[in-house]
Amino acid sequence: MKKPAQHLIAEVPCRQPRLAMTIGIDLGDVWSHYCTLNEDGEVVDRGRFRTTPKAIEKWFTDVPQARIAMEAGTHSIWISQQLQELGHEVVVANVRELRAISHSDRKSDQVDAEKLARYARLDPKILRPIVHRTVE
Repeated sequence: MKKPAQHLIAEVPCRQPRLAMTIGIDLGDVWSHYCTLNEDGEVVDRGRFRTTPKAIEKWFTDVPQARIAMEAGTHSIWISQQLQELGHEVVVANVRELRAISHSDRKSDQVDAEKLARYARLDPKILRPIVHRTVE
């Protein structure tokens, strides 16, 4: 008697829906640099904006819901809160735990923004995310 055939390839359900965009932001006191990746991981936009609430609103209000990663720092508290209010998923990275960014020999604002976007796209847990207290 023949045994029933077994499927050799298992179907694995997707754990997370794919995001249309992932954005990495390297925060600065005056200017912040960003890098935007599409769902295939290709860079579709990069640039900079002023590190002000008005500029955040201008740049990110019309952006479709995205995962946005940034380093923990002075401005990350209010920026992450503002971006969440605009409907984005925000990951605040503890970059001291991520040597690829904090100890890189190819360090620049543009490179750091792209690395943050790539890590957030792959798996946000790699960034060892922190949770801020409220601004109040």
